[in-house]
Amino acid sequence: MSFTKENIQHIRNDMTSALKDIEKKHGVLFNLGRISYTDLDFRVAIKCHANSNGANSPLELEWMKYCQSYGFQTSDLMKKVKLSDEVHEILGLKVRNRKYPVITKRLRDGRQYKWTQYQVQRALEALSK
Repeated sequence: MSFTKENIQHIRNDMTSALKDIEKKHGVLFNLGRISYTDLDFRVAIKCHANSNGANSPLELEWMKYCQSYGFQTSDLMKKVKLSDEVHEILGLKVRNRKYPVITKRLRDGRQYKWTQYQVQRALEALSK
């Protein structure tokens, strides 16, 4: 067997599915990193997060931990807001992204976007008016 882009994607999907059972059993979250490969081998980093808040993803976990320091409420997670004339759902925070820490999903097609905290705060304020 040799590794190709297509079968690496299938292996990644299988690994993600297999890790879901372990996540449920042990109350943790796994995040598969970038896969690099040659014809004969591949490498992938797996990061494991302790999940004490009941989050479904690392983005949610960081939201629960840091949202108040960014001026948000925990209840703002998964809210639908209008950004750039499109409806988005707030998925969580990536605190390592200094300029664009808020991650959303565009509901039309499921594509993820990153925003500044101020852009999302303004959208939440417009939602409450």
